[in-house]
Amino acid sequence: MNVKNYVSLKSKSAVSLSKETLNGENHYFLTQKRWDGETGTALADNKLEVELNHYESDKSHIENEIAELTTKKDALTEIIKDIKAL
Repeated sequence: MNVKNYVSLKSKSAVSLSKETLNGENHYFLTQKRWDGETGTALADNKLEVELNHYESDKSHIENEIAELTTKKDALTEIIKDIKAL
């Protein structure tokens, strides 16, 4: 599943998260509904173990990219303003 589709799929009840405790440790699973493209018949759900730290790391990288792009945008805005002031 593409992460950017999660909210849309969740709102359609096509994807869900669950937690299971195995050997005293929490394990998280993402379950996605599947259908046959030709007949529309429901297929077996796709259940995939996911790791919280993976998503936290991805989010942190994106936040860093946003900060860098914001700094670059602010600098470009200042350059444009200064050029127009000439």
